Amino acid sequence: MQTNVNKSRSDSVEATARRILNAQLLLMEANAERAARIHSVKAVHDLRVAIRRFRVALRVFGDLMPHTVVKRLRRRFQWLSHQLSPIRDAQVWHGWLARTVGRRKAPLPAELHQCVKEAETACLEQVQTLDQVLKGAPFRVTRKCCQRLRCDRSARPFLAGKLHRAYERLCRAGVSLVDAKGEKVHTLRRRCRRLRYLSEFAEPMLGRSVHKLTHHLKHVSTALGERHDAEVQLRILNDMERPPEDLCKMVTRRKHEARTKFTKAWRKLMASHFRQRVLAELQAAKQEGTGI
Repeated sequence: MQTNVNKSRSDSVEATARRILNAQLLLMEANAERAARIHSVKAVHDLRVAIRRFRVALRVFGDLMPHTVVKRLRRRFQWLSHQLSPIRDAQVWHGWLARTVGRRKAPLPAELHQCVKEAETACLEQVQTLDQVLKGAPFRVTRKCCQRLRCDRSARPFLAGKLHRAYERLCRAGVSLVDAKGEKVHTLRRRCRRLRYLSEFAEPMLGRSVHKLTHHLKHVSTALGERHDAEVQLRILNDMERPPEDLCKMVTRRKHEARTKFTKAWRKLMASHFRQRVLAELQAAKQEGTGI
């Protein structure tokens, strides 16, 4: 095991980029096939995560690939993510209702029952198109690009520099983002997810502190995701003519619980001693490639 770690630490950026991009590509294809076949909430969720991870890999290693190709791939996968987002929201809403409200012995109100049925039908119709969409050019183009990477730098300082810059930016913005609302919450969630995936890519080369950084980012992202789900569900309820009052209270309580989780996780991520240690270790690793 130690041999593999040492090898990963000495890999070139070219080898690391190929390995990460190809791994994310294979994961995306597998999840696309699974989502088109079984249409489950988890399958669509895993596909969206795989696409996001691939887009982060493109951000990290995009400078090593033809600019026009990277731009085209980013556009295509951004469009795909937008197509999957409402499917995922509807599935989460339907699944949460099935678990929470479905346990009751009393029948669902007619309005709510109709909303659930419509969401379920829409999900099935949209998910069935995934297989056709995901068999297009992006995967073929990406494979070719991965074989054309040109770089002889060491991957460890390269990834340390990328991670140091991204984490430092998040720390600087932290004061204004911690009490964010609306669109700013969505922006914070995106940034934390991207940083988390980058941290996961760099873990094999950068060690325990980066592993802890990934851990804290995961908890922040999860709490923000739960808060997003609750906000979407509240909008669905508000669009109803007569939403069940007890259901509104349950979703509101879920939103408050998610905010409490986020605050706790955010404090750990932004703790001064932790932040200084991680940034110092990343700075040291970044300078390995400069001979300083």
